[in-house]
Amino acid sequence: MKKLFAILLALALCLTGFAMAEEAQETENNKFNTLIEDGEFIIQVDNANGDLAWIADDMSQDDSVLELAYMDTVEGTFVARYAPVGDGDVTVGVRHYMGIACDEAMTWDVHVEGGAVTEVTDGAYTVAGPEEEIDPYLVGEWLEAETQFTTLTVEKNPERGWDVVAVSPVSHGAYVFKTTVQYDCELNAFVYDKGKFWDIDGEYDENAELGEARTAGTTGSFAFTGDEENPTLEWHDDDENPEGSIAFTRG
Repeated sequence: MKKLFAILLALALCLTGFAMAEEAQETENNKFNTLIEDGEFIIQVDNANGDLAWIADDMSQDDSVLELAYMDTVEGTFVARYAPVGDGDVTVGVRHYMGIACDEAMTWDVHVEGGAVTEVTDGAYTVAGPEEEIDPYLVGEWLEAETQFTTLTVEKNPERGWDVVAVSPVSHGAYVFKTTVQYDCELNAFVYDKGKFWDIDGEYDENAELGEARTAGTTGSFAFTGDEENPTLEWHDDDENPEGSIAFTRG
């Protein structure tokens, strides 16, 4: 049950990425075109007019089979070209970013043999769905698991994403954290890059001026774990808590 709920929750958050895979392939994905030419693998994304948010894998994860030889937007079409480096199988992909979050991604599994790309063996498409369908899972009050020391409040941002406020009491550091998160469909997590921490003395008053933040511009994420009976929101801040995380359950 626990594993099943985790899978179902991931699907609900990713929305059309899996449950509507066939429809997505027939509609969204016809803007993706690929070809093998002179042993190289070429990706084209149509209707990218003035859109600088498409990027291609730089192969930093594995550059032993393919290398990114070219990437640019030409006359409204995003183009990426991969050249063979060695024989084998590797996955390449392109991603679209809205702000800091990936809201659309397409990958291809490519086979290289004899110093040339010979075939595409598989692929996957993921796209973020409407934020209002995520709201019931995320918006509301959360409490630090077990201790209930730190509280977490999540509200819908009127423009995009969700506003997050975490408050820790005097007995445990006495701080306030604020940021706005966006859903990243590739990471299946809510990411941020403008986290702010304030030290406080006494009880937190949401209407009081906090002044200058102790720390600003931190990066991190919130991700769902747990099961149907006990959903958990796991918070990791790369700067303040690089080696660990804080788990929250519904308040």
